Amino acid sequence: MENSGNKPATPGAGAHPGAGIQGPCELPELRYRTWGRYGQHSMTAIGLPVEDRIVVVQATSLAPRRRGEVGEVEVKVEGYTIKAHGENFDSRKNVHRYAKIIDINPVPEFVVIINENASARNIERDYQIIDMKTCEVKDANIISETSEEVKVVENDKISKKIKVEVEKKYVVVGGKKYLIETNKDEYVVEKKTKKLTIYVVERDGEVAKVTGDTYQLRQALKGVGMVWDSWQRAWVPRRGRTITADQIEEAVKASSVPVEVVRK
Repeated sequence: MENSGNKPATPGAGAHPGAGIQGPCELPELRYRTWGRYGQHSMTAIGLPVEDRIVVVQATSLAPRRRGEVGEVEVKVEGYTIKAHGENFDSRKNVHRYAKIIDINPVPEFVVIINENASARNIERDYQIIDMKTCEVKDANIISETSEEVKVVENDKISKKIKVEVEKKYVVVGGKKYLIETNKDEYVVEKKTKKLTIYVVERDGEVAKVTGDTYQLRQALKGVGMVWDSWQRAWVPRRGRTITADQIEEAVKASSVPVEVVRK
């Protein structure tokens, strides 16, 4: 995986723009760049420990908002005050933002460096840990925990059972777990159609129109000679066709969908 321009942490960084954090360690330049039409991007970001989780800070929040601007930015994030020298080189279509951190107050015990590259098909992501006391850089110890649950979603017409799979990733530092990433996938494992109701309007023994829950029955209605009239928002007999309510009822009840036919 491409490193996206990261530099190792080094001791003795100064306080001028672009030099790195005030204190013992220098952090890599943060960046966020996009291209293409399908979410392609590359990113170097930092993660700061807050209780039992990691808060991610990207270059997009540390660079000036206006295109072409360069300057110092100060933001407050979950109890931290972060100063950075930021650059905004956005184009009309894509994001190109960069930030060099000058100061973090208070200085955390460690910082997570997050490198991410996203193509049109997948995302690759890796993590490193910088010990802010010793400036030691090492690969992060990442563990995953998964859980599953089934939820039921219902409305007037459909009942669905959905399987929800949740993967949580933690970075382990000093024996403590910090949540850094949550991924959720949902799959429909069962789908049931409740009984539909259609209304057959008759005039002089002939069908004038059919309304109600007709969408799932559209093929059956077409089969007996009905056509959709968008003006009336109803199915009506094709010109020159005489259709009875019995024909409608026989056609829709032959389908696999449970249906109640109400004659008017």
